[in-house]
Amino acid sequence: MAKPRVSVVIPCYNTGRYLREAIESVLAQTAAAREIVVVDDGSTDDSPSIAAGIPGVRLLKQANQGVSEARNHGLQETEGEYVVFHDADDRLLPRAIEIGLEQLEARPECAFVYGFSRHIGPNGAPLDIDPPARVEDAGYARMLAGSGLTPPSCALFRRSAIEAVGGFSRSEEPSEDHGFYLRVSQRHPVYCHNQVVAEYRRHPLNASGISASRTLRAVFRTLERQRPSVRGRPELEQALREGKRHYGQVFGEALGFEVIEQLRRGALVRAAGTFGLALRYHPRGLLDAASHYGARLGGRARSQPPLQADAVSPAPPQKHE
Repeated sequence: MAKPRVSVVIPCYNTGRYLREAIESVLAQTAAAREIVVVDDGSTDDSPSIAAGIPGVRLLKQANQGVSEARNHGLQETEGEYVVFHDADDRLLPRAIEIGLEQLEARPECAFVYGFSRHIGPNGAPLDIDPPARVEDAGYARMLAGSGLTPPSCALFRRSAIEAVGGFSRSEEPSEDHGFYLRVSQRHPVYCHNQVVAEYRRHPLNASGISASRTLRAVFRTLERQRPSVRGRPELEQALREGKRHYGQVFGEALGFEVIEQLRRGALVRAAGTFGLALRYHPRGLLDAASHYGARLGGRARSQPPLQADAVSPAPPQKHE
């Protein structure tokens, strides 16, 4: 039998609430994926039974090792020339694979093509978030500067390019997507087709929403790994500096709230470190957080801090755990 053209790999960790919708959005594609693999990463909810009960889906199980290992496991167990890494709480729009195929096959030099997502809330309702600006210069410099990231569901990858960089790296979590995009785009051209092809679900368990400081430090480590490659190239050195500023701003507001929560828990050392990040990259966020909690004590605040903008705003998209 001929190998499947498109494989869809869905890493899953305790996302039973959303998993069926994620899978059904793949099954509803106008250009069908010939292979759909869900890799359960040690879930303790009903995720495995949901995946196993849907015809056309192959379930793989592993002990909890993180999203990078789950994606790599799925890649090893599939054969498609092209691959979509679809997050288990997101939804593909019906023409996502069709658009990706058209664009990637028209550009044999590209490692992957990507588009954009629109944001939805936990219940699937659309969120009022401005769409991203059109991209005309996708590539390594844009990825360094932080304005070229997209949730993996929005991209169609060429398997050969994934294998050439060794897939995803567990050492880069929770910014594994960012590190992967940088390693691929450093070697190969990439292309943005600027079409909306997925729905990115924002909810309190998004990894970057759980700890902005952890995510920001991981992003900085990922960027610093690129320094030997950009040294002596002014435009790339500038892009790296822009990336640090960009992510500092994206996570800045959440850092302020995290400082206060760490102080409330008595985690003084962690609070001091997070305070330093906030003071350097978004001092206004500290004032906003203090104002919020001051108003809350007076009964005038919102019930919770705002959700961190952690997708195509565009900060590194982190889902999983």
